Amino acid sequence: MHPPIQCHRAGDTETNGPNGPARRPRRVRPWAVESPRKPLYPRRAAVSERHFLDVWLNPILAPAGTYDLIRLGRSGDGGYIVDPRAVLGAERLISFGLNDDWSFEEAFHAMHPVPVDAYDHTVSADIFFRQAYHYLLRLDRPGLFLDRFRVWRAYRRFFRGAIRHHKTGIGYRHLRMLDLDTVVDRLEAAGQRLFLSVDIEGWEYRILDQIIAHAPKLEGLTIEFHDCDLLTDRIEAFATALPLHLCHIAANNTAGADPNGRPLVLELSFTRHAPQSPARPALPHPLDQPNNPRMEPLTIRFTDTRT
Repeated sequence: MHPPIQCHRAGDTETNGPNGPARRPRRVRPWAVESPRKPLYPRRAAVSERHFLDVWLNPILAPAGTYDLIRLGRSGDGGYIVDPRAVLGAERLISFGLNDDWSFEEAFHAMHPVPVDAYDHTVSADIFFRQAYHYLLRLDRPGLFLDRFRVWRAYRRFFRGAIRHHKTGIGYRHLRMLDLDTVVDRLEAAGQRLFLSVDIEGWEYRILDQIIAHAPKLEGLTIEFHDCDLLTDRIEAFATALPLHLCHIAANNTAGADPNGRPLVLELSFTRHAPQSPARPALPHPLDQPNNPRMEPLTIRFTDTRT
């Protein structure tokens, strides 16, 4: 049993305390105080309690050299570090996976106003509107309504004209989804220079061969890999086979690492252009930001001997 929750405010006193004026509990609504229920985010262990701050990767996944990079997108989760030459060389941005954050696509288009085609079957203007309407009834949490309303309004403002959201998933065609081959064919983009961004929660492995096949037309690629502790070999094979240069890599600190120090989620950026210097850059990059600011960032180290 938790003790009764009480809230005190300066000026609320009673006169019968043994040591003079004493505070008197003030009755408040339940949602105005901290509740003993389970927190939204699990408690992060103190540094002395943690096993890993560093994560370990094969040198195959080290950047090809030092690049003059930029960050596109919001702070924390949602932004990517890319080669600006790849951005400016692209004639179209194809983005797989939106959720409720298209800050990367917005920043990309602001820097280089080319057509943008985003694919995600889990979101739409109607979904955001229904979410806002649902939270409108939550008088105890007005911030939820305002958040969803702002997302709905931002969606309506951004996706118009040559900036299109296709409400279709990326994966196997027999599951009524699209793959990269079909997307390129439907956009008639076979002769265009493309920048591809992929964040589809594990489905990326199902289109890796197609990404390699379309690499000759890619200026740049950002891709988020999931379950990396289990599928490291596939990621290394992809990075080796892809005829692009790996210019940046980061570990997602929200997902963390396995007991052997292998990251669970990785974010990779590739470019067609050669590095400005062959020297291996120090990681994390100065533009790197933790996906979750409440958790310590993960630092990538390279070794081919760690198991």
